[in-house]
Amino acid sequence: MELLIFLLLISFTIRTIRNVLYQTFLWQLKEYRTDRFWSHLATVQGKKLIFGPLTVIKWILLLLIIFGLFEFGSLGFIAYLIFGLCWFFETVICLRELVSRGWKIPVLTVKALIILFVVFFFQFIWLFTGGLLCGPFLDKLLAPSIALLVILTNIPSFLYRKIIIAAAKKKISGFGDLRVIGITGSYGKTSTKEFLATILSEKYKVAK
Repeated sequence: MELLIFLLLISFTIRTIRNVLYQTFLWQLKEYRTDRFWSHLATVQGKKLIFGPLTVIKWILLLLIIFGLFEFGSLGFIAYLIFGLCWFFETVICLRELVSRGWKIPVLTVKALIILFVVFFFQFIWLFTGGLLCGPFLDKLLAPSIALLVILTNIPSFLYRKIIIAAAKKKISGFGDLRVIGITGSYGKTSTKEFLATILSEKYKVAK
């Protein structure tokens, strides 16, 4: 029994680390924007996060565990064991992914580090204080907790962005009559800005 509990803890830990890293990476890839993340969930790849076979099975097992606490007795215990088997299966997939192509890891910005620290702390402090009985609940709270942290950390980011925009408007207004060029895109904006400023500075006064 002790060996089984140890293997379950190891499996839970490995799949939790991988999933927290991947989901934080995915949010970062979508620039922490809920609209872009929501659009991703509408894709085939995104639907697998919600409606994948293993995800659906674990939701059913969690319901059986919850009802088993009140009525089903041994059925709830069996659901716990099957949930553990799901962790074993996930761990095998995670380790194979790590060996074959590596895990998706977010760029370790301040925002990403805050999300990773809080989610890891929340997941493992409850696991080691409440034991494996908390495991299935922590499993299904992982994604919502990351989403909640993204929303909460977006608030200071939003305010900071507003302050920067206001300061930029004030600075631009001090230059008088300007011809303004805006550059947008997913990547390469800064390099394009530098190239363009260098080219235009041959003939014009340029602010960037």
